[in-house]
Amino acid sequence: MNQIEKNTVVTLRYVLQDPDGQVIDSSAESGSLTYMHGTGAIVPGLEEGLEGRRKGEQLHIAVPPERAYGFHDPDRVDTLPISVLDPSGAIEVGMMFESESEHGIVVATVTAIEGDQAKLDANHPLAGVELHFDVEVLDVRAATPEEIEHGHPHGEGGHDHDHDHDHDHGHGHAH
Repeated sequence: MNQIEKNTVVTLRYVLQDPDGQVIDSSAESGSLTYMHGTGAIVPGLEEGLEGRRKGEQLHIAVPPERAYGFHDPDRVDTLPISVLDPSGAIEVGMMFESESEHGIVVATVTAIEGDQAKLDANHPLAGVELHFDVEVLDVRAATPEEIEHGHPHGEGGHDHDHDHDHDHGHGHAH
């Protein structure tokens, strides 16, 4: 079991860039990523690109928006009076607000302020962005029956139920 397939636990080093070469995220900052393949823990296009790869391989995977965070949806941009968001009017671009919607909890970011109105965008910050991953496969192993049952890796670099360590890499947080 040394190639990546469903129910293997994979550890990656990665750098994620946008099409202009801006680094969005990297394992140098957030630590290597351990995830279980085939569970949807990482964006679909990255999972597809890693299928069948082996430990030690290095590859570049470009993921179009439809296989990552989707396209920017203009219906998810709203303009609201600043007073609705904060009666004191202390609103700045970049602030985030959580709100309930039919999609569950939505996080919207203030992208502009026009007079007494604030523009809020509830799209994922990477919606519409082609993602460029440079990855190195550090490890591939078979998942244990317990990991398969829970749907995510346990133990070192995974998610451990017994201890309160800060080990939540690979728990659906791949960007």
